[in-house]
Amino acid sequence: MIEEFMTSYVTYFVVPSFLVAVTFYLVRFIKGPGIANRIIAIGCISYSTCFLMVIMALYFRSIYLIPLAFLLSLLVFLLDLYVGKYLEVKELGA
Repeated sequence: MIEEFMTSYVTYFVVPSFLVAVTFYLVRFIKGPGIANRIIAIGCISYSTCFLMVIMALYFRSIYLIPLAFLLSLLVFLLDLYVGKYLEVKELGA
């Protein structure tokens, strides 16, 4: 019973909403008026991909995708920090 619900929930709700969100993020990446909007769009796409990786790990009952999603989210967070610091101070030094 729960497996049927999970299968239908992932198939009919999670994946289509993920695709709609990524489409909006890609539009923001292409039309973004500045580099900050493009960096935010890439971060959103990466965080959404992490979320989808965790959902797929639960769906396939595989624990191997969860550390990869965690690593990807940490790398994107560091990218956001470095780009934000560069845009604010114009240097990456300490």
